[in-house]
Amino acid sequence: MLRQVILPVAEIAGMKPTHVHVLVGLLSFADRTGKCWPSLRRLAEAVGMSLTRVQRAIVQMEEAGYFTRQRRFGSSCIYRLARRFLATFQKRNTEPQAPPPRPADAGNRACSTAGTEGVAQKEKQQDLEKDNGLARRSAPPASGPNPHARKAWLARLSAFVGERLAGDARWQAWELISAAQAGTLDRVQQRNLDWIDRQMRACGYHPARA
Repeated sequence: MLRQVILPVAEIAGMKPTHVHVLVGLLSFADRTGKCWPSLRRLAEAVGMSLTRVQRAIVQMEEAGYFTRQRRFGSSCIYRLARRFLATFQKRNTEPQAPPPRPADAGNRACSTAGTEGVAQKEKQQDLEKDNGLARRSAPPASGPNPHARKAWLARLSAFVGERLAGDARWQAWELISAAQAGTLDRVQQRNLDWIDRQMRACGYHPARA
């Protein structure tokens, strides 16, 4: 499966949906410096678009300054993506760390072990509550007053995956959706499903109506 990609919302707000898809595809191949060299055919397969549309988008995006391109021998190029799109490779753990504890003075050295264990237990409980809160705010609940909304959301995700993903990425995404329908998602699977939902919302996807 290709690398998951994080894009700054401010950078893609005014971009065409086609350009967003191609940018996500390039980032999924790129190294930490933003350099990649997929063939146009491989890129088109990864983003689920025709080769002609990808070729046209590449020309437009290069003119707009989204990346530079250096031709290689054969049919591929070396792409160097603009630094503003490289949030994928920044450290995700941006929460401020707690300051180191101050050295205990002579009067506090006699603190009991029970008191220390109580503080550790309280911090552990706070961490669990925080994790549970994040999980509740992620995707629509598995059960609730409006189960039809979750069913429609999963159907929309399934249509998005079928139209925009390809190969192993498509099948792994459908496995997540099946687990969500069965109510057997674990925390890691839920985060992956939320990531697919954010990609769908970022490109303004709406299923084609018959």
